[in-house]
Amino acid sequence: MLFDSERDDLTPENYNLLKARVLQSAKDFLALYEAFPDPHKTVYTPRKTFYGLTPVTAEEMYRHTKNVNAYYWGEIGVEVSNEGTMLENRIRGFQALETRDDYLSGKVFDGSWENNGLCRRCFEDFFGTTEFTRKPCIGWV
Repeated sequence: MLFDSERDDLTPENYNLLKARVLQSAKDFLALYEAFPDPHKTVYTPRKTFYGLTPVTAEEMYRHTKNVNAYYWGEIGVEVSNEGTMLENRIRGFQALETRDDYLSGKVFDGSWENNGLCRRCFEDFFGTTEFTRKPCIGWV
């Protein structure tokens, strides 16, 4: 859901603030991952979701989070790879984005999913649970 105020163009100051937060998040996530004594160890059992099995080790979670980089940049037409660390991926994404003349534009992009509306059941699941499974839609919101 986007509010009208979120469709406005970004100022360079707001863009740089948001970019700094995204890069700091990647630094922190990488530092947390590297702090695990055994990133392959887990006490959890994977469960099936619409995108496959849930990551249950620190290594699987880091790899999953790092490897969705290219997908999310691709949703706004920026082509980058998942090579390197999560931080390197994000830096490359911003560098590619910033070559566009309109990178501060408030343009809204349609995603690659089958529909761009939000199903009420999906909406309820998103806010009501931590499980993401494909369920029949019960009405559009």
